[in-house]
Amino acid sequence: MSTLENLRQQLGKQKPRITQNAFSTGCAELDRLLPHGGLRRGCVMEWVGSKSLCEAALISLLVMQQAMADAQTLLLIDPTQSLYAPTLVSMGLDLDRVLYVTPRSKRDVLWACDQGLRCPAVGVVFCLQPEGDATTFRRFQIAAEDHGTIGCFVFDQRRQPHRCWGDVRLGVESLPRGDDDAMSLRVDVQRSTRGHVGDYLMLEVTSQGQFHVPPVRHKKPYSLRLVSALADSATRFA
Repeated sequence: MSTLENLRQQLGKQKPRITQNAFSTGCAELDRLLPHGGLRRGCVMEWVGSKSLCEAALISLLVMQQAMADAQTLLLIDPTQSLYAPTLVSMGLDLDRVLYVTPRSKRDVLWACDQGLRCPAVGVVFCLQPEGDATTFRRFQIAAEDHGTIGCFVFDQRRQPHRCWGDVRLGVESLPRGDDDAMSLRVDVQRSTRGHVGDYLMLEVTSQGQFHVPPVRHKKPYSLRLVSALADSATRFA
């Protein structure tokens, strides 16, 4: 059965009941940075890549994969056309439950986001670089809350909106890879509805798409021995 046929069957089902119950992102340390201790139906998340869009898109897609555990459909809106099917498969995403949309205009991007958030057959709306005003993002927030859809918007540092209408905005910075070739990232809470602003997490993503939090390495303090004075300063040049 095709993805579109599945969507047609789900459209007639009852709208999901919105609850405050959170479920894990797949990483307990990352859960603690989020306002509700994990993902929640009806929430909106913003991810901002400090160096590029790709670093934020990678970790956010891995997190959104957890939201598809209950056979939900992922609406992936990619106006940049930078995400490819082999990449999604390597991350463990089931392509049978992914709708990949490449809008041709900014207006089409916003329309697809709005319709996806209001569709009862869609569990997650994932969009790269949506460009809209405050009214647009406020409308997205209300649509997500009303219909129990998770909204995930990804930006680069230059094009992030000034105001955050989501539950949380996370900054992502890629770091030099370790000895095991895992991708190292720093995740910062830039804005949050529940007081985690300023918190951060050092995170590694393995080649299998698994999260790993490296142990904190405390630097050994170095002692510096000072040479005692050779003579009294008052008589040194006498």
